[in-house]
Amino acid sequence: MSLTCSREELERLSYEELSRLAVELETEGSQIKKVRHHFIDELWRRVRERPVEPEDLSEGEMVAVKMGERQMLFAKVEGKIYAFSNRCPHKGFPLHKGKLEGYKLTCAYHGGQFDIRDGACVKHPYETYPCARFEVRLLPDGTVECE
Repeated sequence: MSLTCSREELERLSYEELSRLAVELETEGSQIKKVRHHFIDELWRRVRERPVEPEDLSEGEMVAVKMGERQMLFAKVEGKIYAFSNRCPHKGFPLHKGKLEGYKLTCAYHGGQFDIRDGACVKHPYETYPCARFEVRLLPDGTVECE
């Protein structure tokens, strides 16, 4: 049985056929989850650990960095630099793959939106937590640090 059925084809299936299809879909769902986790882990592995300097960020841009074991995302809006967790609180997807429009960051994975000023979830298809946000300060050597 094909996993690409139309609604009409599904309506013609018997209960037993639907049950077999449900098992196939569950197996496929498990495989997709595994691939998604490997994909996310590989993205995290490739984010570099490095200091962030104000010139690394142009207005309206984001930069992802690793700080120790923490995945961080820095964004610059209206001349101010914001720092927050690079992991979406919903499924852990890397937020740097999303889109920044003004103060609103949209997760590329599920479309959830966060306000970078305070991490608040402003729109989400599912219930989720705010995104962790950190205070930013400029060090004497010109690098950006967050608490």
